[in-house]
Amino acid sequence: MRKDVINLSIKLGCIFILMTVLFATTYYQNAELAKELLEPYFESLEGFMTDEGDISFRVLWLNNLFACVKTIAMGTLPLVYLPLLSLLSNATVIGTVLGLTAAEAQISLTDTILYMILPHGIFELPALFLAFGLGFYLCKWMTKRFFRRNLDDPRSFTDVMNSIAKGYVLVVIPLLTIAALVECFVTPQIMAWAGLA
Repeated sequence: MRKDVINLSIKLGCIFILMTVLFATTYYQNAELAKELLEPYFESLEGFMTDEGDISFRVLWLNNLFACVKTIAMGTLPLVYLPLLSLLSNATVIGTVLGLTAAEAQISLTDTILYMILPHGIFELPALFLAFGLGFYLCKWMTKRFFRRNLDDPRSFTDVMNSIAKGYVLVVIPLLTIAALVECFVTPQIMAWAGLA
């Protein structure tokens, strides 16, 4: 199972990156359209900020944990591969925000990625990719069970869920914890150092 999940996570991560870059380049050139599309999203971000105007570690961390749990839980429905919907929605939002941020700051997408995304993204993105992989694997397993194609697989639903929970607790949670700490406390310092804050 581990090898299958890792392979799925890598493949889905590549798709995510390609889609994010596509959305970022599109909305880098169409900032007004990006603002329009993101308006409802920006309203929901008010809860992420502290009274001092900084990102709230707790709110960000819990939001990311819940998003990954939701992505994995989507895999419990056979046939529909809902974790792909999570991949699409995350790539859309992140790519659009990335393009809009770069356009409004009048900096290149490369600088935006390097200074605003990469510091915490090196931890957050693998956690997200693993959540995509775990959810997709679960859906694939459930679909095979539904059509009775994996009857030779001795694992029960409980066994599969235990393995998925172990991956979530031992890999996703620590990566998201580090990512949230870096995003809240390190990324703003890097942006200030680069003259982007």
